[in-house]
Amino acid sequence: MSWCYDPTLRLQPANDPFAVGAATDTAMVTELMKNLRFKS
Repeated sequence: MSWCYDPTLRLQPANDPFAVGAATDTAMVTELMKNLRFKS
């Protein structure tokens, strides 16, 4: 699974790829948990 662009990256400091990556992973996990919670 890979992607080149995520709209949420606009909300993150693009000058630090590690911070952006961590923030993206956190957001992705948060969305996943929301989806699981709503579907269950």
